[in-house]
Amino acid sequence: MKFQALTWLFVIGISISLTGGCASEGSDTDLVVLTHSDSLFADVLLDLHRLDTELFERSVAQNDGIIPSDSVFTDSHKRDSVLSLHGLSVTEFDARVAERLTDPLRFQTIYNLAVDKAVRQ
Repeated sequence: MKFQALTWLFVIGISISLTGGCASEGSDTDLVVLTHSDSLFADVLLDLHRLDTELFERSVAQNDGIIPSDSVFTDSHKRDSVLSLHGLSVTEFDARVAERLTDPLRFQTIYNLAVDKAVRQ
């Protein structure tokens, strides 16, 4: 279950992006009121995506611009460090993801917040 939540996040993130789920005018996500806890969770997602991006870019740079077919872009030690900075263990993170996946619209709204924060920074 260690990588299960991150795998789901990736799949959901891609799905949201492909279906135009990013925050847009008049979307259903505009109706969701996020809690402070949801906002903090968006920060965790943002930091994990930054880590994955950094590892992806490093892998591509080390392979002359080619993405190796066997690449794994999540370093478990670095991932655990990111989670620790947010006061979470992998088990707690997985549980929070599972909890939020029971409300897909809320999860999409949280994910959109993480994307919006990334764009603003």
